[in-house]
Amino acid sequence: MNKLGDLSCKEFLTELASAAPAPGGGGGAAMAGALAAALASM
Repeated sequence: MNKLGDLSCKEFLTELASAAPAPGGGGGAAMAGALAAALASM
């Protein structure tokens, strides 16, 4: 598996939807928080 920071959004979401144990809910929450922060700073 690649480092999570090197994945595109599409690749990260594919990994999140898979049966693999990582990334888990924390990774999904971090992605949602980062997107929210980016939108708030616009």
